[in-house]
Amino acid sequence: MGQRGPGGSALVPAALADWVVLAARPVRRVPEGAHSHFPSPKAGALGSDPLTQGGAGVGLDTVADDIIVTRTRRAGRMVFGNNVQGAGLGLGINF
Repeated sequence: MGQRGPGGSALVPAALADWVVLAARPVRRVPEGAHSHFPSPKAGALGSDPLTQGGAGVGLDTVADDIIVTRTRRAGRMVFGNNVQGAGLGLGINF
C-alpha cells in the first residue's frame, strides 16, 4: 500500500513507496584509500611491493528500520602495484 495524503488520497503509488523512504534518508559519499610497503630486503617475495588502493562509494542510513544494521555502504576500488592491478567491489555494514 502506498503512502496516503489527507482524505486517503494516494500520494505515492505502492511500488514507489519504498524508494521515497530511501530518498528521505541521508546518503553519504565514502572515499577510501590505502598504501602499503614492506620495508625489508625480502619485500619482493610477495610479488608486489608497494601496493596502492583507491576507491569510492555511497553509504545509506538504515537506522529507521527495525533491524540491527544502522548503516550500509557499497564501494568500488582499484588496486595498483608492481606486477599487480585489479578492481574490487565491496559491501560494508555498521551495527
